[in-house]
Amino acid sequence: MKVVARKVFPEVRLPAGETDVFDIRRTGASLEIVVKNLVDDTVTLHISFPHYEALLETDEGNHSAYWCSGQFKDGIVYEIAAGGLLSREQAMPGLLTSAAALPDVREWFIATCGCCVTVVSSTQPSYQLHTQR
Repeated sequence: MKVVARKVFPEVRLPAGETDVFDIRRTGASLEIVVKNLVDDTVTLHISFPHYEALLETDEGNHSAYWCSGQFKDGIVYEIAAGGLLSREQAMPGLLTSAAALPDVREWFIATCGCCVTVVSSTQPSYQLHTQR
């Protein structure tokens, strides 16, 4: 299946260079993912979900179909409309049975040069940029 993605928060920019997921924090039903630049960590991106159904953390090397699609340039947070983890539930019934059954459930992808995170949630993420001086 072809990957269809939409960049979320196109205005977000971290210092140039490689990025990685620095921390994943789970508190009750909420989730926060912290992304940093590996060279200049003066700016961190905090991506928050007030509620989430599923979380998959993988190395960026496991997403060649995403990178080859040409849709993942100059962004960090994407909404996956097709060809992602939720699409695999159709091919493997039972993989995400409870999450896929929810109304308005969507798939979000945090793309970095290291760890990548897929989040299945019915709520759109929010973000904050934190700057250290």
